[in-house]
Amino acid sequence: PVTPIPSLIGKDSSTKHVYSNQFSDYRRTEPRRTTFNQKIKYDPELGVEAFIQSVQSYCSANFIREEDRIIDIARAALNTSADGVVIQETLTPYELVFWPLFKARIRDALGFSPNDYREDFDTFKRGDIKIGVAFAKLVRYYKRGYLNENEEIDSKDQKLICKQFIRSFEQPLRTLLMAEEDSLTFSNIVNRAGHLERVYRPQREQIAAIRPSGPTQPNLDTQILELINSFKEQSELTKKLLAENTRGKGSRPKSDRPNPEGYCIDNMKGRCKRGAECKYSHSPAPAHVAARFQPNEK
Repeated sequence: PVTPIPSLIGKDSSTKHVYSNQFSDYRRTEPRRTTFNQKIKYDPELGVEAFIQSVQSYCSANFIREEDRIIDIARAALNTSADGVVIQETLTPYELVFWPLFKARIRDALGFSPNDYREDFDTFKRGDIKIGVAFAKLVRYYKRGYLNENEEIDSKDQKLICKQFIRSFEQPLRTLLMAEEDSLTFSNIVNRAGHLERVYRPQREQIAAIRPSGPTQPNLDTQILELINSFKEQSELTKKLLAENTRGKGSRPKSDRPNPEGYCIDNMKGRCKRGAECKYSHSPAPAHVAARFQPNEK
Protein backbone atom coordinates (compact mmCIF):
# COMPACT_ATOMS: atom_id res chain seq x y z
CA PRO A 1 0.00 0.00 0.00
CA VAL A 2 1.00 3.63 -0.58
CA THR A 3 2.37 5.30 2.55
CA PRO A 4 0.54 8.58 3.19
CA ILE A 5 2.55 11.78 3.57
CA PRO A 6 2.45 12.94 7.20
CA SER A 7 2.21 16.61 6.25
CA LEU A 8 -0.87 16.00 4.16
CA ILE A 9 -2.53 13.98 6.87
CA GLY A 10 -1.84 16.62 9.44
CA LYS A 11 -3.01 19.59 7.35
CA ASP A 12 -5.92 18.21 5.36
CA SER A 13 -8.56 16.30 7.28
CA SER A 14 -10.25 15.11 4.07
CA THR A 15 -7.00 13.53 2.88
CA LYS A 16 -6.63 11.84 6.23
CA HIS A 17 -10.13 10.40 5.87
CA VAL A 18 -9.37 9.04 2.38
CA TYR A 19 -6.21 7.26 3.53
CA SER A 20 -8.02 5.88 6.57
CA ASN A 21 -10.68 4.31 4.35
CA GLN A 22 -8.00 2.86 2.08
CA PHE A 23 -6.30 1.13 5.01
CA SER A 24 -9.66 -0.20 6.29
CA ASP A 25 -10.45 -1.69 2.88
CA TYR A 26 -6.99 -3.24 2.75
CA ARG A 27 -7.45 -4.93 6.13
CA ARG A 28 -10.80 -6.35 5.07
CA THR A 29 -9.67 -7.71 1.69
CA GLU A 30 -6.23 -8.98 2.69
CA PRO A 31 -6.44 -10.92 5.96
CA ARG A 32 -3.30 -11.42 7.91
CA ARG A 33 -1.77 -14.75 6.99
CA THR A 34 -0.49 -16.83 9.88
CA THR A 35 1.07 -20.23 9.42
CA PHE A 36 0.22 -22.94 11.96
CA ASN A 37 2.79 -25.68 12.08
CA GLN A 38 0.94 -28.00 14.45
CA LYS A 39 1.45 -31.63 13.46
CA ILE A 40 -1.75 -33.51 12.67
CA LYS A 41 -2.09 -37.23 13.25
CA TYR A 42 -4.91 -39.74 13.41
CA ASP A 43 -5.60 -41.00 16.93
CA PRO A 44 -8.01 -43.98 17.02
CA GLU A 45 -8.95 -43.16 20.61
CA LEU A 46 -10.25 -39.72 19.59
CA GLY A 47 -12.08 -41.09 16.56
CA VAL A 48 -12.38 -40.18 12.91
CA GLU A 49 -14.67 -37.20 13.51
CA ALA A 50 -12.07 -35.46 15.66
CA PHE A 51 -9.48 -36.20 12.99
CA ILE A 52 -11.58 -34.67 10.19
CA GLN A 53 -12.28 -31.63 12.32
CA SER A 54 -8.59 -31.12 13.07
CA VAL A 55 -7.69 -31.35 9.37
CA GLN A 56 -10.35 -28.85 8.37
CA SER A 57 -9.38 -26.44 11.15
CA TYR A 58 -5.72 -26.65 10.21
CA CYS A 59 -6.42 -25.98 6.53
CA SER A 60 -8.79 -23.13 7.35
CA ALA A 61 -6.23 -21.47 9.62
CA ASN A 62 -3.57 -21.73 6.91
CA PHE A 63 -5.93 -20.59 4.11
CA ILE A 64 -5.69 -23.93 2.30
CA ARG A 65 -8.78 -24.35 0.16
CA GLU A 66 -7.64 -26.67 -2.63
CA GLU A 67 -9.24 -30.07 -2.10
CA ASP A 68 -6.24 -32.03 -3.34
CA ARG A 69 -3.98 -30.25 -0.83
CA ILE A 70 -6.44 -30.90 2.00
CA ILE A 71 -6.50 -34.58 1.07
CA ASP A 72 -2.70 -34.72 0.95
CA ILE A 73 -2.54 -33.30 4.48
CA ALA A 74 -5.13 -35.81 5.69
CA ARG A 75 -3.30 -38.72 4.06
CA ALA A 76 -0.03 -37.70 5.65
CA ALA A 77 -1.75 -37.63 9.03
CA LEU A 78 -3.35 -41.04 8.43
CA ASN A 79 0.10 -42.54 7.86
CA THR A 80 0.75 -42.19 11.60
CA SER A 81 -1.51 -45.18 12.34
CA ALA A 82 -1.69 -48.72 10.98
CA ASP A 83 -5.42 -48.45 10.26
CA GLY A 84 -4.89 -45.23 8.32
CA VAL A 85 -2.24 -46.83 6.12
CA VAL A 86 -4.53 -49.76 5.29
CA ILE A 87 -7.49 -47.53 4.47
CA GLN A 88 -5.52 -45.52 1.92
CA GLU A 89 -4.96 -48.62 -0.18
CA THR A 90 -8.72 -48.81 -0.85
CA LEU A 91 -9.19 -45.20 -2.00
CA THR A 92 -10.46 -44.64 -5.54
CA PRO A 93 -9.11 -41.93 -7.89
CA TYR A 94 -12.20 -39.78 -7.28
CA GLU A 95 -11.78 -40.05 -3.52
CA LEU A 96 -8.21 -38.79 -3.87
CA VAL A 97 -9.27 -35.48 -5.44
CA PHE A 98 -12.69 -34.71 -3.91
CA TRP A 99 -12.66 -33.93 -0.20
CA PRO A 100 -16.34 -34.85 0.47
CA LEU A 101 -15.81 -38.29 -1.07
CA PHE A 102 -12.59 -38.72 0.89
CA LYS A 103 -14.35 -37.84 4.16
CA ALA A 104 -17.22 -40.22 3.46
CA ARG A 105 -14.77 -43.03 2.73
CA ILE A 106 -12.73 -42.72 5.91
CA ARG A 107 -15.90 -42.27 7.96
CA ASP A 108 -17.27 -45.55 6.65
CA ALA A 109 -13.98 -47.32 7.28
CA LEU A 110 -12.85 -45.80 10.57
CA GLY A 111 -16.02 -44.40 12.09
CA PHE A 112 -19.46 -45.56 13.11
CA SER A 113 -22.56 -46.00 11.02
CA PRO A 114 -25.64 -43.79 11.51
CA ASN A 115 -27.38 -46.72 13.18
CA ASP A 116 -24.61 -46.88 15.78
CA TYR A 117 -25.02 -43.19 16.56
CA ARG A 118 -28.80 -43.59 16.80
CA GLU A 119 -28.41 -46.40 19.29
CA ASP A 120 -25.95 -44.31 21.31
CA PHE A 121 -28.46 -41.46 21.35
CA ASP A 122 -31.45 -43.60 22.32
CA THR A 123 -29.60 -45.42 25.12
CA PHE A 124 -27.48 -42.52 26.39
CA LYS A 125 -26.98 -42.25 30.17
CA ARG A 126 -25.18 -39.31 31.70
CA GLY A 127 -23.49 -41.24 34.52
CA ASP A 128 -20.50 -39.38 35.95
CA ILE A 129 -19.83 -37.32 32.82
CA LYS A 130 -19.81 -33.55 33.24
CA ILE A 131 -23.15 -32.05 32.31
CA GLY A 132 -21.80 -29.87 29.50
CA VAL A 133 -19.82 -32.73 27.99
CA ALA A 134 -22.80 -35.08 28.25
CA PHE A 135 -25.02 -32.62 26.39
CA ALA A 136 -22.39 -32.12 23.68
CA LYS A 137 -22.09 -35.88 23.20
CA LEU A 138 -25.85 -36.21 22.90
CA VAL A 139 -25.99 -33.48 20.27
CA ARG A 140 -23.20 -35.16 18.34
CA TYR A 141 -24.93 -38.55 18.42
CA TYR A 142 -28.14 -36.97 17.14
CA LYS A 143 -26.44 -35.09 14.31
CA ARG A 144 -24.45 -38.13 13.17
CA GLY A 145 -27.39 -40.50 13.46
CA TYR A 146 -30.40 -38.50 12.26
CA LEU A 147 -29.13 -35.56 10.18
CA ASN A 148 -27.14 -35.19 7.00
CA GLU A 149 -23.66 -33.70 7.13
CA ASN A 150 -24.66 -30.13 6.20
CA GLU A 151 -28.10 -30.21 7.81
CA GLU A 152 -28.65 -27.90 10.76
CA ILE A 153 -30.55 -28.65 13.96
CA ASP A 154 -34.03 -27.09 13.97
CA SER A 155 -36.44 -26.44 16.83
CA LYS A 156 -37.97 -29.94 16.67
CA ASP A 157 -34.54 -31.52 16.85
CA GLN A 158 -33.68 -29.35 19.84
CA LYS A 159 -36.79 -30.51 21.71
CA LEU A 160 -35.94 -34.16 21.07
CA ILE A 161 -32.38 -33.66 22.27
CA CYS A 162 -33.55 -31.86 25.42
CA LYS A 163 -36.05 -34.61 26.20
CA GLN A 164 -33.41 -37.33 25.83
CA PHE A 165 -30.97 -35.25 27.87
CA ILE A 166 -33.46 -35.15 30.76
CA ARG A 167 -33.96 -38.92 30.55
CA SER A 168 -30.23 -39.49 30.83
CA PHE A 169 -30.16 -38.27 34.45
CA GLU A 170 -30.79 -40.31 37.56
CA GLN A 171 -33.30 -39.48 40.25
CA PRO A 172 -34.11 -37.04 41.76
CA LEU A 173 -32.56 -34.76 39.14
CA ARG A 174 -34.57 -36.32 36.33
CA THR A 175 -37.89 -35.61 38.05
CA LEU A 176 -36.86 -32.04 38.82
CA LEU A 177 -35.94 -31.38 35.19
CA MET A 178 -39.14 -33.02 33.93
CA ALA A 179 -41.15 -30.65 36.14
CA GLU A 180 -39.48 -27.69 34.39
CA GLU A 181 -39.41 -29.22 30.91
CA ASP A 182 -41.78 -26.63 29.41
CA SER A 183 -39.48 -23.77 30.40
CA LEU A 184 -36.21 -25.44 29.42
CA THR A 185 -34.63 -24.62 26.06
CA PHE A 186 -31.68 -25.77 24.03
CA SER A 187 -29.60 -22.88 25.37
CA ASN A 188 -30.47 -22.95 29.09
CA ILE A 189 -30.97 -26.63 29.92
CA VAL A 190 -27.29 -27.27 30.67
CA ASN A 191 -27.02 -24.37 33.12
CA ARG A 192 -30.29 -25.31 34.80
CA ALA A 193 -29.27 -28.94 35.19
CA GLY A 194 -25.94 -27.87 36.66
CA HIS A 195 -27.66 -25.55 39.12
CA LEU A 196 -30.08 -28.24 40.30
CA GLU A 197 -27.27 -30.73 40.71
CA ARG A 198 -25.27 -28.30 42.86
CA VAL A 199 -28.32 -27.67 45.03
CA TYR A 200 -29.37 -31.29 45.57
CA ARG A 201 -25.98 -33.00 45.64
CA PRO A 202 -25.26 -32.09 49.31
CA GLN A 203 -28.63 -33.53 50.36
CA ARG A 204 -27.93 -36.76 48.51
CA GLU A 205 -24.52 -37.05 50.17
CA GLN A 206 -26.08 -36.44 53.60
CA ILE A 207 -28.64 -39.18 53.00
CA ALA A 208 -25.89 -41.59 52.00
CA ALA A 209 -23.89 -40.66 55.11
CA ILE A 210 -26.69 -41.50 57.59
CA ARG A 211 -27.50 -44.90 56.11
CA PRO A 212 -26.78 -47.70 58.59
CA SER A 213 -23.56 -49.53 57.99
CA GLY A 214 -23.58 -53.28 57.60
CA PRO A 215 -23.47 -56.03 55.03
CA THR A 216 -24.88 -55.05 51.69
CA GLN A 217 -28.31 -56.51 51.07
CA PRO A 218 -28.66 -58.32 47.75
CA ASN A 219 -31.01 -56.69 45.33
CA LEU A 220 -34.19 -58.29 44.04
CA ASP A 221 -32.68 -59.41 40.73
CA THR A 222 -29.93 -61.33 42.53
CA GLN A 223 -32.45 -63.09 44.77
CA ILE A 224 -34.59 -64.11 41.81
CA LEU A 225 -31.58 -65.55 39.98
CA GLU A 226 -30.59 -67.52 43.08
CA LEU A 227 -34.10 -68.99 43.39
CA ILE A 228 -34.14 -69.96 39.71
CA ASN A 229 -30.77 -71.69 40.00
CA SER A 230 -31.89 -73.52 43.15
CA PHE A 231 -35.04 -74.71 41.40
CA LYS A 232 -33.01 -75.98 38.45
CA GLU A 233 -30.69 -77.92 40.77
CA GLN A 234 -33.62 -79.53 42.59
CA SER A 235 -35.27 -80.44 39.30
CA GLU A 236 -32.09 -82.10 38.01
CA LEU A 237 -31.69 -84.01 41.28
CA THR A 238 -35.28 -85.28 41.12
CA LYS A 239 -34.80 -86.51 37.55
CA LYS A 240 -31.62 -88.29 38.56
CA LEU A 241 -33.28 -90.08 41.49
CA LEU A 242 -36.21 -91.20 39.36
CA ALA A 243 -33.83 -92.57 36.73
CA GLU A 244 -31.94 -94.57 39.37
CA ASN A 245 -35.14 -96.06 40.86
CA THR A 246 -36.44 -97.27 37.50
CA ARG A 247 -33.08 -98.53 36.22
CA GLY A 248 -33.00 -102.34 35.72
CA LYS A 249 -36.69 -102.87 36.39
CA GLY A 250 -38.51 -104.35 33.42
CA SER A 251 -42.19 -103.74 32.95
CA ARG A 252 -44.50 -106.66 32.55
CA PRO A 253 -47.50 -106.85 30.22
CA LYS A 254 -50.67 -105.28 31.46
CA SER A 255 -52.50 -108.59 31.03
CA ASP A 256 -50.18 -110.20 33.61
CA ARG A 257 -51.16 -107.71 36.26
CA PRO A 258 -53.97 -108.68 38.68
CA ASN A 259 -57.10 -106.68 38.95
CA PRO A 260 -58.10 -105.37 42.37
CA GLU A 261 -60.18 -108.53 43.08
CA GLY A 262 -57.18 -110.88 42.52
CA TYR A 263 -58.57 -112.77 39.48
CA CYS A 264 -56.38 -113.79 36.55
CA ILE A 265 -57.02 -111.48 33.66
CA ASP A 266 -55.52 -113.87 31.09
CA ASN A 267 -57.84 -116.66 32.33
CA MET A 268 -60.88 -114.44 31.90
CA LYS A 269 -59.70 -113.73 28.35
CA GLY A 270 -59.15 -117.45 27.73
CA ARG A 271 -55.41 -117.29 27.09
CA CYS A 272 -53.69 -118.14 30.40
CA LYS A 273 -50.95 -120.75 29.80
CA ARG A 274 -49.70 -121.01 33.38
CA GLY A 275 -52.39 -123.40 34.53
CA ALA A 276 -52.00 -124.57 38.15
CA GLU A 277 -48.78 -122.55 38.49
CA CYS A 278 -50.67 -119.30 38.02
CA LYS A 279 -50.61 -117.28 41.20
CA TYR A 280 -53.91 -115.58 40.42
CA SER A 281 -57.35 -117.07 40.94
CA HIS A 282 -58.97 -118.99 38.07
CA SER A 283 -62.31 -119.16 39.88
CA PRO A 284 -65.31 -117.73 38.08
CA ALA A 285 -65.13 -113.99 38.55
CA PRO A 286 -68.14 -111.91 39.45
CA ALA A 287 -70.09 -110.55 36.54
CA HIS A 288 -68.98 -106.96 37.03
CA VAL A 289 -65.32 -108.07 36.92
CA ALA A 290 -65.62 -110.57 34.08
CA ALA A 291 -67.46 -108.06 31.92
CA ARG A 292 -64.41 -105.82 31.93
CA PHE A 293 -61.95 -108.43 30.60
CA GLN A 294 -63.89 -111.08 28.66
CA PRO A 295 -63.67 -110.72 24.84
CA ASN A 296 -66.55 -108.94 23.19
CA GLU A 297 -68.93 -111.14 21.26
CA LYS A 298 -69.47 -110.04 17.70
